[in-house]
Amino acid sequence: MRQLLKDYGRVIRLPRARRVFLADVSSKFGDWFSFVAANVLLFTTGGPFAIAIFNVARAAIPALLTPFAGKIGARFAPNRVMIAADAARAAGFGIVAVLAGAGAHWSVVMVVLLLANVAGTAHSPAERRLHRQLVEPGELASLNALVGAVGTVAIMIAPAIGGAVIAIVGGSVLFVINALTFVISGLLLLGVRSKVETDVEEAASSGASWTNVLGGLIRDRRIASSLAIQVGGCFTAGATLVLVVPIAEDTIGQDGAVGFLTSVIGVFSFLGMLVGGAFARRPRWRWAALSVVVCAVTMGFLGASERIGWIVICLALLGLFANIPDPLYWTAYQNIIPPERMGASFGVIDAVLTTTLIGSAAIAGLLLTAFGVFVAGLVCAGVVSVFAVAGFVLAPAAVRWSEMAGEQTA
Repeated sequence: MRQLLKDYGRVIRLPRARRVFLADVSSKFGDWFSFVAANVLLFTTGGPFAIAIFNVARAAIPALLTPFAGKIGARFAPNRVMIAADAARAAGFGIVAVLAGAGAHWSVVMVVLLLANVAGTAHSPAERRLHRQLVEPGELASLNALVGAVGTVAIMIAPAIGGAVIAIVGGSVLFVINALTFVISGLLLLGVRSKVETDVEEAASSGASWTNVLGGLIRDRRIASSLAIQVGGCFTAGATLVLVVPIAEDTIGQDGAVGFLTSVIGVFSFLGMLVGGAFARRPRWRWAALSVVVCAVTMGFLGASERIGWIVICLALLGLFANIPDPLYWTAYQNIIPPERMGASFGVIDAVLTTTLIGSAAIAGLLLTAFGVFVAGLVCAGVVSVFAVAGFVLAPAAVRWSEMAGEQTA
């Protein structure tokens, strides 16, 4: 553990890596502030109908546009793409703050919110490309673990902070704070220099459609294995966040029960990310697949008992083992995918994960309504197992990252 903390400390002490890390913290908190503020504002002004339209569009837009945003972003230095995305989001949410304060119709506000979300689709693929330029190949796993841990902390803390701000000073102020988070992120990135790793013509000629890019990715067994296991872990996350609501009501039945059980998931997800930094120092695909198998087994038993101790243990295991492999996936993509394909590839990967998260939540919700918690957990566990087994079967023999950098097959 001491060596692990030293590795994380060494990465954070790198000036450029530290700036990008802090920018990522600010940006991720901004994402969740906007989620809370937008949903509260649209619900109070447009009701459930406005919420439904917004969230469907908010989920669909990244899934559709991220591959294209990643491809276009590959033409430019990744830090510039991220700064542009932050500037556009800051402007968009600043306008929303003005509209909300002026009492604009919810449909107008929603259009601006969605445009701000469109502007943000290029940010994540560019950030993943930038990581390769910040640290040595052997330090990528630690950086990916830290970034993943930040995302987990943001999910745990930012919605609560956002809700408190709305309760005390109102939604318009939260939108102002939201815009400032992206201003801070952009200012931090101004001090980071990066380069275009690919020829513009190569970036432009690489296929931007889902089928072209995804087909190119899965032809490489290492990428296919990583993606299959990652989809299994993502399905676990989406389904668990749906199932935890009725479980909390049935087992605890008090105000704050959902928050308590969700915090259990969050704490162990954070620990899983940090442990995953050490796990990902070598490409251990089969161990990653077994980690997701543990998730499947645990989910299958999630509804087997209403004892609070049992539920807490199951949720802790789900949070831990779903996130231990996460740094490995991104380290694999960054080491294997050639620079000229990274923009569109990261865009498609993000889109696949977004679609999986949405789909798993919808499937779990339908199963929950029709059959209850226990059956819903069993069926979701079966789906997760399929992806984990596929990733295990496709997994190549373990080697060192240094032996495979940039070796993606055509």
